[in-house]
Amino acid sequence: MGSLFGSLLSAAGALRAYERALAVTQNNVANAQTPGYAKERLQLVARSFQPEYGLIGGVDAGERISARDLFAERSVWLRSQSYGRSSQTASSLARIEPVLTVSEGAGIPNAINKLFESFSALSVAPNDTAARQAVLDRAAAVATSINYTARELTTARTETAQQAASVVTRINDLAARIHQLDLARRTSGQAEGDAGVDAQLYSLLEELSGLTDFTMMEAADGISIYLGGLTPLVMPSQSFALQTDTSTGSLRILDDQGNDLTANIQGGTLSALVAVHNTNIPSYLNDLNRLAAALADSVNTTLANGLDQNGLPPTQNLFAYGSATDAALTLTVNPLTPAEIAAASATAPGGNGNALALAALGTAPQASLDNLTFTGFYGEIAAQLGRDLSAARESEETEELLLTQAQLMRASISGVSLDEEAARIIEFQTAYEAAAQMVTVLNEMTDTIINMVR
Repeated sequence: MGSLFGSLLSAAGALRAYERALAVTQNNVANAQTPGYAKERLQLVARSFQPEYGLIGGVDAGERISARDLFAERSVWLRSQSYGRSSQTASSLARIEPVLTVSEGAGIPNAINKLFESFSALSVAPNDTAARQAVLDRAAAVATSINYTARELTTARTETAQQAASVVTRINDLAARIHQLDLARRTSGQAEGDAGVDAQLYSLLEELSGLTDFTMMEAADGISIYLGGLTPLVMPSQSFALQTDTSTGSLRILDDQGNDLTANIQGGTLSALVAVHNTNIPSYLNDLNRLAAALADSVNTTLANGLDQNGLPPTQNLFAYGSATDAALTLTVNPLTPAEIAAASATAPGGNGNALALAALGTAPQASLDNLTFTGFYGEIAAQLGRDLSAARESEETEELLLTQAQLMRASISGVSLDEEAARIIEFQTAYEAAAQMVTVLNEMTDTIINMVR
């Protein structure tokens, strides 16, 4: 009789174990598309089976085991950091590509060509007022075109800094939430081993990896995250806030103590924004300033060697600018009258000698511009942007493929396969039904024995 009751208890225990196994499988199915979720398996633990000692075996529900693999997770984070950097670089450079246009009949090259065409036309009719006014108009168009391009690049740089500030705000928010979830896992009995909390945590970590590079270490006292592998972002005791700073002109990322950690950030969206703000756009602006200064200086110097329509040396330059470091932004045309254009050479008043010299500047290599012409040097600026953008787009495509591969590898390890879960449901359901049938049989046998005793 005792053995019969023992068998009944064993079968009832099996029912509970398979019921829990079905619940775990059902939860996997329900979270098949949940970001950060890793499938779980319920350990089924065999009871001791020694009938001679009254141990009749059976099965118990053991621990729930997560299939999450930290190596696979870190592989995804690494690829996400690289993809975030290349993708943001491509996006930021694509924003300014139309600014440095090389389209025929548009932008700075067109304006420069029109200016030297006006000098050429002036050489044909050096005393024609309309030809002289055309020079002033074309010079103003050059200044306007260069000013516009410089302003657009400066605006793009400002917007990049604003984007970086938004990214830093998001990083701070993620760091705070990661710390809260980690704290909940360690202090709440309900959160301990909770697959839902775990999924939220790793979903946040993956989002963080797209924004910046970090190293995560997990110990008994909690999670530690180091930005760039060096600067604490999340510690078991607290999370730390970052901030941006542009007071020095460059974009800097500072920790909560004001320490500059910009050099430590090498991956993710944030690193791309820092590079575009501090390196790419300043490079284009610097070259544009060189072009503006060289053009103004060359034209002004040539004009200074000639005579105006009244046979006098010019009293003011055609172009003016603030300094070499902001020439493109400050380039202007002085208020000359048509008669003040020095079209004649100093040895032939009323002639076209200086107009010819001015027209020749358009095709002359400039030592200050790497021995390129004005339009040739501008073409190099635009070409450099094109090369930078092309490299970023190629990197983006490559990194996207690598990220997809890493995600697929992770999914093969810890992702939910609906086909696999369906098979397990059938397996556990069959086992449950068998255990239930055993309970029914044992119950009937128990009733029969009790009735016989009566």
